[in-house]
Amino acid sequence: MLDDVLKIANSSNANAAEHIARGESELKIRLHQDVVDTLGGEVTFALDGPILPTPSWKIVAEVHDPNRLQSTIQQLVADAKEHIKGEGEGIALDQQTANGLTFYTVRSINETKPFEVTYTFTDGYMILAPSRALVMNAISIHQNGSSLARSTEFRALLPQDEHADVSAVLYQNLAPVIGPIAQQLSASQLQSLKQIAAETKPSVVCAYGEDNAIRVARRFKELYDKNPNVTIEEVKANLEMRDYIDSHREVSPLRKAEDAIELDNSNITMKEQLEMGLEWAREKL
Repeated sequence: MLDDVLKIANSSNANAAEHIARGESELKIRLHQDVVDTLGGEVTFALDGPILPTPSWKIVAEVHDPNRLQSTIQQLVADAKEHIKGEGEGIALDQQTANGLTFYTVRSINETKPFEVTYTFTDGYMILAPSRALVMNAISIHQNGSSLARSTEFRALLPQDEHADVSAVLYQNLAPVIGPIAQQLSASQLQSLKQIAAETKPSVVCAYGEDNAIRVARRFKELYDKNPNVTIEEVKANLEMRDYIDSHREVSPLRKAEDAIELDNSNITMKEQLEMGLEWAREKL
């Protein structure tokens, strides 16, 4: 996905690759190896608690290489410290161990601009929240099996069709938000919020991504620059026709060889891909 995003950026800015390389050099990290390759394909954002005074947000992201990702975060914090000058300015990275887990906190040392994010790694995921209590709460919900995915009310809202997997799910249930903030609202504000909650029932929106969705977006940008009247449907048809022609031409058709070995790199790192390729090569020699 990052490769497609970078190609889109390069199509609109000829110097995009140069800017990215300069940024990586200044930050002393490699975006692909040190960030993207450490992550998996799942991410969840939730706002499921009090929203005042600090929103109770949580982010849960799949992580394949937590040690490398943590090393990258430490490097970014160290670089930020070098660039942020002045007394009482900057950020700090603290860590504490509890219940067998290491909790990291990135915080601002400027008391007039409070900022804090706590995170930890467990069971193949990185859990982030504005406090350690919320991180521990998210872990507890996962461990005791009371997560949203197991809710019968939530599952009843999912589309009853043949599509078992989706690319994204958006779920909202406004009613539980009212209680924690009721005392901080005026009577009219509370009444308005209750009315909105009553009219807005819990709902789910599912998104189904296509294999070439990002590719279409990139191709659309390229063709739109040449013809502002082009439609996304025309671009999709153009791609499908080009793929058909490429795979059915008489000379060197774009097809997988009958004895080809297919490598599914959906959930493995670049290093693991290389090791698998070398192992297959050794088996053939």
